[in-house]
Amino acid sequence: MSGDDLVSIIGVSIRDQVIRSQLSSWIAGIRDVPKRYFIVNAFDEAVAFLGLILGAYFGGFLSAKILLTSIVNAGIAMCVSGFTAAILIEEAELARILEPLRPKLVYLRGDVLRRIERLGRSHIFKSGLASGLAALISSLLVSLPYLISVEGLISVNDAFSFSIIIVVILLFILGMVLGKTAGNRELRYCLATVMAGLVTGFLCMLLGFIE
Repeated sequence: MSGDDLVSIIGVSIRDQVIRSQLSSWIAGIRDVPKRYFIVNAFDEAVAFLGLILGAYFGGFLSAKILLTSIVNAGIAMCVSGFTAAILIEEAELARILEPLRPKLVYLRGDVLRRIERLGRSHIFKSGLASGLAALISSLLVSLPYLISVEGLISVNDAFSFSIIIVVILLFILGMVLGKTAGNRELRYCLATVMAGLVTGFLCMLLGFIE
């Protein structure tokens, strides 16, 4: 059942206007939460991997095998971390919303309350999945050039260049998505996300000159 269908049922089943409004607002508010988790984590990981790659380059130990292993392992760790954190955060938020209302909903038919709880569990899982997959997908995309380099198809310097391009493209796409969400502000958000990458690169370059 969709959130809209459940809102309609709540409107008919719940007599208390305050409770009805709280539940309807909660259902409306959770729709975009998984997408926000995905965007935030993908952005975090893209910038973090950029720092890792540039740190290796300016530190003078550019190795395809080391970078491949480091990026993939970091991606797996961030996937587990992101999944777990999102699950715990949204579970706590769901409890904060529903537990105070539960004694006031005892008059509801059992199936209505079960549908509300089922929607909450589905939302928690989707949020965790979005958060975890964002880190894993980012790591796989950024590490792909180094895998190709390990196989001997391109040089490590070419892999470095391609990985930087992938990060910039990721940041650009995330900016586009955020801009559309904000209402046709794609250029502004693309510039902001890419600028974050440029600032990261500049700071890594400065640190690279420190002996």
